[in-house]
Amino acid sequence: MLTGQQADAASVPAGTIIPNTAVIAYQQDGKEAQATSNTAGIAVEEELGIDLGWASSSALDVPEATSVRVPFILTNRGNGREAFVLDGTIAGIDAAISGFQLSGDDAGAAGAVISKGGQTVELAPGQILHFDALVQAGAAGRGSLSVTAHALTGYGQPGTAFPQKGDGGSTAVVGATTAAAALSKPLVATGGAGAGEPVVALTKAQKVEAADGSANPTHGAQITYTLTARITGVGSALGAVVTDPIPEGTDYVPGSLTLDGSAIADGGNLDASGIAVPLGDVASGQTRTITFKVAIR
Repeated sequence: MLTGQQADAASVPAGTIIPNTAVIAYQQDGKEAQATSNTAGIAVEEELGIDLGWASSSALDVPEATSVRVPFILTNRGNGREAFVLDGTIAGIDAAISGFQLSGDDAGAAGAVISKGGQTVELAPGQILHFDALVQAGAAGRGSLSVTAHALTGYGQPGTAFPQKGDGGSTAVVGATTAAAALSKPLVATGGAGAGEPVVALTKAQKVEAADGSANPTHGAQITYTLTARITGVGSALGAVVTDPIPEGTDYVPGSLTLDGSAIADGGNLDASGIAVPLGDVASGQTRTITFKVAIR
């Protein structure tokens, strides 16, 4: 989905004219007087920036002849409106990326699919886009998935300029992010589920809530982690236990642990290393959800 979160609330929008006029005050014939200078104006150039991240940290296990969705989060880190080009490759394995699908409520284009090398809708400064890479595995094996994104206007070394290509006819300038990003992760095609074999997938999402109401990961902000275990295939996952370490630089928020929306006791499900929540025997077709919170030190 798209949100209006700002990457930097202090950023001035691209194309904004910043005027400045000076005044000199003096006395003349015993009276106060003044004179003003001409007004100097400068147009803020558009900075091109991007951030691309995994929406899930789980391993990429793809059953043979099965399509999976690999979630990503793209953020416009510039100060102007910008569209981004999405692309990707899979190496070392018989698998392919068929496209990129936007989340269901993106800019009025519910579930829209972007082809490889296609562009997103324009994002406002700081705006976030959630999308999935659609991966199809053809045979069992091991390889790697790589996804890239870059600003449609241009990218390259910081300081690279694109005259009159920015908002309001301003110059677009590549910022520190190079206006391009790439992510790679190992990919394993398992060969599919056999008779009586379940397929277990665990995904992880995170949400930041700061004391000022923003989503800025500052000191004292809380991160809510959501772990979703989905069981498909045939049979049951027996004696399932979900573990997750408490990240360095954070502290667990007491009493924040839930299972399927209901609070569960910290005792027995939490130790010094992290959480450990037993799910027991989980039949195919079930989904179990765990949430907990940590605070940034």
